[in-house]
Amino acid sequence: MLSDFPHGFQALSQEDAMHLHSVVSGFLNADGKGSIELLQTLVVDIDGQRSAQKALLVNGIVLCTEEREI
Repeated sequence: MLSDFPHGFQALSQEDAMHLHSVVSGFLNADGKGSIELLQTLVVDIDGQRSAQKALLVNGIVLCTEEREI
């Protein structure tokens, strides 16, 4: 989940990765509360440049964002 674009977040810190793991574990064990959001956006700017943007949010807090030209 953390290893490849658009699914991974290379800039995610180890601490934030552990926080993400904790929330995912809570979902799997049905004993935790929280939310995980993966936002992905395809952008074409005024010059025609295309990029893919993504953000990872855990409990409404942005942990990591990345952008890559496509």
